[in-house]
Parts: sequence; C-alpha cells; structure tokens
Amino acid sequence: MVVKKFTRGVWVLLAFILFNILPSADALEIKGAVRDADKSPAKATVWLVEEQSVKQIQTPASGEYAFTNLEVGPYQLIALDESGQRIGGHTGFIVGDVNMDLLLMKAAPLRIRILDPKYAPQPGARITTLWINGYIKVPVEQLTDHGFPALRTDDKGLLTIPYAPENGGVGIVAEHIQHGRAIIDYIPVRGEQEEIVLPEGLTLRGRVRYEDAPVANAYVFAYIPGTNSQKSFAEATTDADGVYRLNVPKGVYQIGVRHSDYASPPPKNQTMLDDAKAPCDFDLIQPRYIHGRVVYSKNKPCAGAFIR
Repeated sequence: MVVKKFTRGVWVLLAFILFNILPSADALEIKGAVRDADKSPAKATVWLVEEQSVKQIQTPASGEYAFTNLEVGPYQLIALDESGQRIGGHTGFIVGDVNMDLLLMKAAPLRIRILDPKYAPQPGARITTLWINGYIKVPVEQLTDHGFPALRTDDKGLLTIPYAPENGGVGIVAEHIQHGRAIIDYIPVRGEQEEIVLPEGLTLRGRVRYEDAPVANAYVFAYIPGTNSQKSFAEATTDADGVYRLNVPKGVYQIGVRHSDYASPPPKNQTMLDDAKAPCDFDLIQPRYIHGRVVYSKNKPCAGAFIR
C-alpha cells in the first residue's frame, strides 16, 4: 500500500513538471552564431524584436546565440559588434525552429545632416528606424532602452551612422518633436554627407487607457486609408502615463491604436489643419479570443497563416 501511494505521488509530480515546467512543444527557437565577413566568430550583442517585445543577449567568443520559447510570427534579428561599427541581422517570419548565422557587414560611416522645414540645422532630431540594404529592419528608437546606441543630431544638426554598410544603402525614418516625419527610402553609402529635410508637422496628443488605468507601450499610428493599403504618416508609443504625441502634415487621417494584451477600439477620424486642441484619447477593450486550426488538404497543419 505504501509503495502504491508513493508511485501515485511520483506520477503526480512528473505530470506537474511536464505541464508546468518544461517548455511547450509549440515553443520555437532561433539560434546560430554571429560571424565576421570572413566567417570567423564574433562577439556581439544580439537583439530579437517581436512586435512590442525585445530580448537581447551578449554572445561569447564563439559568437553563438539562442532565443527560445518563441511563438509563430514576424521578427527582427539585429547584431552589433563590440565596437558598434559593424552590423548584421535578418527580418523574417518564424513558423518553425530556425538555425541562422548573422554576418557582420563591412562598414563605411554615413554622415547625415538633418534640417528643419526652413532648411536650418535641426539639433535633437532623431533617427527612429533604419533599413540596412533594404532587408534588415533596425527599430532604433525601440531598441535604445535595451542598449542599442541612439542616433540623434548635435547642435549643428549632424549625426553619424557608424555601421552603414560599405557600398550599400540605408532607408531612414527621421523625426523631431516639432516637425513631421521624414521617410527616405534609400540613401547610398558613398562617403559623402547626406541631408534630410523634415516636413512641417502638426501636433496631436492623447492618452491610452484600459478601465481608466494608463496603458504603457501601446502603439498609436496615423494613416490615410487607401483602396487596398494604408499609408502610415506617423507613429508613437505611449509612455508610462499612457500619453502619446504625433506630428503629421496637414490632412485628414484615421488614428488607430493597438497593444498585444488588449483588443483595439475602432480608429478615429482626425482632421489636422492646425495643432489639435482636444486630445484624441483611446480606451482599449477587454480581449476575446477565437481559437481554431488552419490545415491544408488531408488535414496537414498550416503554420504561419495570417488570420484576419
């Protein structure tokens, strides 16, 4: 009798471990190594971005990295070497375990001067997003709280991107709190100073809440809906008090908000002819979940399908 009770207790303990401690069979992994152009391993910081979530690790001398317990979805991987002079990465969509080496590119520093709408140098302007060679997205502003170096202009409106790819190109999103957002699809890296002019911008403020409590890290965006697409003109993330601030050119916009922990309310129409006097506030909605399964013919599971 004692043995039976002991055996039953062991099975209960094992069941607890299996269902509560060990990772889910659905948990995915991205791993690999950071390497120089000659394929030798390199020490670096690696960031993994999944929408509003950021993870980071420091690689050892072997350059190896691994991110575990991931879910199906889009991601960005960014690697920056110890000197902050060479960058590598990948933008993709994970549907299964990934084994990927990240190659650091040869760099040619790119010097940028940012000007205000009257063509005067703009101190304190910032680069919020970079595209390296068109395929590596670097959400600079999102990563700065996690150790990635910020890109802001000095008193002369100048900044340098030290890890710009040699013989390559960069896409840039530049902003300043008093002006609109400049989106430059491609700037060639050719050893010359480049200039970016910020457009005029009007200010829209507001607060995002859930049941009267402020919601931090909500993503707020202004866009003009098109026939088959939506062109975004500005975006911001709420602070600890749930407050956001957008700068947009004159026009008629829809303002939307989303957060991974809540359901989104309908977008709001906003006409911007002058700085908005009334705030554009949002109350997030308690989420409801729809569960299901997407399969091919013969009941084969379909990973990575978009559900709308």
